[in-house]
Amino acid sequence: MHGLFLLGSNYLVTSIVLCCMMIFIIDKRWDMAAFWSLIGGVCSLFGLMHNIKLGFWVKRKNFGWRFCVAYASCAALFMCLHLAQRYNLIDPPRAKDEKYLDPDNDVIDVTDERPSITTDHKFYEDEA
Repeated sequence: MHGLFLLGSNYLVTSIVLCCMMIFIIDKRWDMAAFWSLIGGVCSLFGLMHNIKLGFWVKRKNFGWRFCVAYASCAALFMCLHLAQRYNLIDPPRAKDEKYLDPDNDVIDVTDERPSITTDHKFYEDEA
């Protein structure tokens, strides 16, 4: 239970780092995911994440260094995936104009521009 408590301490910085890691994992940008994982490791080592007090936490009873090792392990895994991606062993990163499938199996083009309420006045005229 103490690990869950430390996971929630300084939750704002923790959620920013984990969210950025997840965004780049979804987009298959392994180099950027490794970068954010290293940021998380440094922040947890100095007490900005997963700790109650600021400071350099390498003592045996403190848990900051354990989170740092976990983030460093994730960064090593992401860099291995980045190298595999560079040598075409795994899929390349997603392009910004890639088409996705919705649950009804219809293709959605994410680059389509929808009418804006503030700039497209024809949108209001069609409804009248």
